[in-house]
Amino acid sequence: MRSYILLTAIYAILVITLGILGYQQAGSVISLVMGLIFGVILLFSAFYMTQEKKWAFILGILASSILLISFGYRFGITLGFMPGAMSLFSGIIIAGLLLSVSKLMHR
Repeated sequence: MRSYILLTAIYAILVITLGILGYQQAGSVISLVMGLIFGVILLFSAFYMTQEKKWAFILGILASSILLISFGYRFGITLGFMPGAMSLFSGIIIAGLLLSVSKLMHR
């Protein structure tokens, strides 16, 4: 398995986990729902990346970019490491990695 696919799947699991933690710690239903939705989208994207589908890379980049904006906003408000900074940095890594790989693969 290619590393970017594995990292996308790990990021998806991280997003789902953070959604669950947001619900458990703060009772945030929106964190749970959005974590599950975006986590499943990223897992779906990672699965189809194994088949080198161009749209799967676009979907992964789009989902991680939306999360990047969301977590960046959250970090700007709270300045807390969890979940804002950790999610922000992991989102930057995943979005950048997928963008780089998709450019190389689909020239």
